[in-house]
Amino acid sequence: MCCDKYFSYRAGQCVADSNCTTECPDPCQNTDITSYANELNCRSFYECNDKKSKSICCADGQGFKNGTCVDDDLCTMPCPVDAVQLEIQQNTATTNQPSPNPSCSLEAVGAGQFQLIGNANKDHIMSCPGNLVFSVKKCTCDFPTKDVLDTLPRECKPEVCVDFEQKMNPVKVENYNNVTISGGRGHFNGDSYLAIPLYSYNERFSKRITIKVLFKSKPGKGQDRQVLISNCRTEISARGSRLSPSLAIIIDKSVGQNYVIFLGTTKNNGNASIAHTFQPNQWTGLELVFDGERLTASTNTIDYETGASIESQFDTKELTGELKVGLESLKIGKCLDRDGFHGEMDNVCIGDCLNGYFSGNPNA
Repeated sequence: MCCDKYFSYRAGQCVADSNCTTECPDPCQNTDITSYANELNCRSFYECNDKKSKSICCADGQGFKNGTCVDDDLCTMPCPVDAVQLEIQQNTATTNQPSPNPSCSLEAVGAGQFQLIGNANKDHIMSCPGNLVFSVKKCTCDFPTKDVLDTLPRECKPEVCVDFEQKMNPVKVENYNNVTISGGRGHFNGDSYLAIPLYSYNERFSKRITIKVLFKSKPGKGQDRQVLISNCRTEISARGSRLSPSLAIIIDKSVGQNYVIFLGTTKNNGNASIAHTFQPNQWTGLELVFDGERLTASTNTIDYETGASIESQFDTKELTGELKVGLESLKIGKCLDRDGFHGEMDNVCIGDCLNGYFSGNPNA
């Protein structure tokens, strides 16, 4: 394990250490590597030149995938300031992405229930009359034919759900450096974080997963990149301190605009990233779904009191296989000393429902 300069490896993580002045070796010193992806930016990658890393950025409308720049309309992130931007490459592959019903602002949350997309308030879930069920295709209640029923999400309980309304189960959720709970919300100060041991070395977690979280970031606080949720490390290598998550949701304020970034990496080194904008000091609902074929992300700016969606973003990217297995607990709010989240969270839920609606108490 190698931590960045001024950090040392202690108790399973990199911590600040002003006496540690040794820098990690450049990954390009490995002669087998010609390039590698920037895990925090879908357009950016590093090219090895004389065993040194050079920051490169794909052209507008393209993303870096499987070692090359390909057409990708969903990759809209700006280039890092230190990157050399490429021109459009010819004869590149085009990714065909599935999309939801674009004309429907409603989603099914059970056989006979539906809600506005992005709703975070259970009191604003609506029911179909009688024995009718909600049809996503028709965007209305319909008779329960097989075709309609096959498109409905299944209801299931989350494995872990932190609602910050009551004392957390210490077996399922560990509280480090005092994440404070008040007003039904968790308050993170950049040093505090939660850890969920259940997802350490968890092969099932690599096959399919859904994560939902409601957060509000404090403007002007903390580093440009802050961890909301991450499994932090999937390998021990020379770049260990720079993290190697296979699944993560982070916020990035380094390019002059506020982004929330959803990341996924599979065992065959396939990777996908989705970037959505968000507003600091505004409650934002996030959902990440991995089903073995694609990574799907939705971001909804909401009215916290009513649960109504103010603005929604939705994207999906191909990502086939199984996620790399995390080597440590799933972290909420922090991986390293320098990436701690500053702000509030509510309703952090994790389970294996795919396009499903979490319902009930995971402890019941």
